[in-house]
Amino acid sequence: MKNKESSSELETVKLLSHDDILSRVKYLNSEKGIMYKNIASEAKISKSYFLQIINKNFPNQKFQEKSQLRMSIYFKKPEIKAMLKDFRK
Repeated sequence: MKNKESSSELETVKLLSHDDILSRVKYLNSEKGIMYKNIASEAKISKSYFLQIINKNFPNQKFQEKSQLRMSIYFKKPEIKAMLKDFRK
């Protein structure tokens, strides 16, 4: 059973460092037997993109159309969905 919190309270968001993101993806990939590939640049872009979504005060950056499409595909990956599941408490 989940703890009930006041609906007026904002959810706390736990932000992970760039290294945490990479280590989680590396772990998830190794668990599933998927060959690990270097996603450092994609993780960096996705972190900025994610911060913009959750924090209005985070400086807006203009993403090229290609980057937006890549991030859209990136966030649909099952291992990334599993990783982001732990962002909210």
